[in-house]
Formats: sequence, structure tokens, C-alpha cells
Amino acid sequence: MAFADFTQPNPLANGVSWTARFHSFNQRKLDVYYIITLYRQEKAYKTFGARVNSYDDIAAALARVAHSGRTNIPPGVLWRGVAASSETNR
Repeated sequence: MAFADFTQPNPLANGVSWTARFHSFNQRKLDVYYIITLYRQEKAYKTFGARVNSYDDIAAALARVAHSGRTNIPPGVLWRGVAASSETNR
């Protein structure tokens, strides 16, 4: 299966937008992992992991996670991505 990257900024609210980069696919559970980056006025300020199910509308599911502003990956889940959210001061 191939999964898309969402490289064009998708607007949320208050000048915040998000992009998402495909990271990995858990074929056994049908989970898709992405790295979400939030932007304010075109500057990245937060990056975190997201887990969505491959049979969901992936763009809509990622938008919900981006809107929450935090990862939806439970702490006990092991994956090789961004384990916790990170703030970037640029």
C-alpha cells in the first residue's frame, strides 16, 4: 500500500496550519503513522506523531489530530518516530 504525504499547508484556525509526512504502516493492525508539523505564520512550531487507521479518511483523521495539537499515539506503543511532541523555537 502507498500512503500520501500532505506537504501543502492545511489551514486550521488563528493562522495555524499543518502538514503531515507518512512515516510507517503497521500491516497487522492497519495503522498508519504520520509525522505532523504545525505552523504559525509559515513557521514550524510543533511536531508530533499521529496514528490513523488505513480505512479511515486519512486527511480528515490527520486534521482532527492536528487540531488537537498533540499526539494520539498511546505511550505504550513502540514506533520509530517522534515519540513525544516537540516544540521548536525558530
